[in-house]
Amino acid sequence: MRYLNYLFLLLILSSPALVQAEDITANDAAPNEVSNEMPDAASQKIIGGKPASEYLADPNVSLVAKAYYKGTMQVSNNDDTRYLMMLPAKTDKDELRPFYVYCLNNIIRNSDISLDKATSASALLYIIKYPREFLSEVSNSFQKGDYGKWVDLIGREISSLKESDKKVAEDNIADKIKASCTGCDAATLSNIDKFSDDVKKIADTTQ
Repeated sequence: MRYLNYLFLLLILSSPALVQAEDITANDAAPNEVSNEMPDAASQKIIGGKPASEYLADPNVSLVAKAYYKGTMQVSNNDDTRYLMMLPAKTDKDELRPFYVYCLNNIIRNSDISLDKATSASALLYIIKYPREFLSEVSNSFQKGDYGKWVDLIGREISSLKESDKKVAEDNIADKIKASCTGCDAATLSNIDKFSDDVKKIADTTQ
């Protein structure tokens, strides 16, 4: 697996062509054997309009994501975790992505500072590839405070860049997201600007 590194945020913001999520690959082997059995409350949780049990029973869903959801895989600084975090941007299967976004959002909600660089890169690449979907998640699926955690995570990582790189990142973030939002209405574009401004505020005030 190609490791996400310190400059990944800057690369996806400043390069002429969007870095493809498929550049990050790994074998999707479950860390432990995954059973579909779990408490009713967890299996019937609604994610993306359907119960989690449907994702767990779907053979096309990543075994790593299933293991994480069931609690048999712990988040840590390893390939399985980095692979899991890239799934929202990596998959082209719209019907599976809500489950992967749920997993990524849960990781961000319970963020481990040692994973900030990989987590922020994964989050931002997902936003750049699927901006309308991200904004829909913010409106319909995220719990109170989740949006702020995404903003804070990405802003803090941009703030850690050297000053010239930080400026490039801040200048490009809105345009890079809008480039993937063809046909977006004025309200969506305004929300992208708001997200960019919110990230910049964190980047400019974080020491």
